[in-house]
Amino acid sequence: MKADYIKEIIKKYDEMPYKCILIDGTWGIGKTYAVKDALKENNNVCYLSVFGIKDGIWKCRKNWMN
Repeated sequence: MKADYIKEIIKKYDEMPYKCILIDGTWGIGKTYAVKDALKENNNVCYLSVFGIKDGIWKCRKNWMN
């Protein structure tokens, strides 16, 4: 996935039928950079990374529920 494509998807996110985006690719190709760069233009966002968290979604969910 090219960085320009990531930016286009994020810009059109509110118009899309889904509410989750998975960006996949090998380490070091600039996924995080492209996402953060695209999000700079929108102040109404929350960027969350669970990189390196074992069982990350369950720990986050537990923290959100408290």
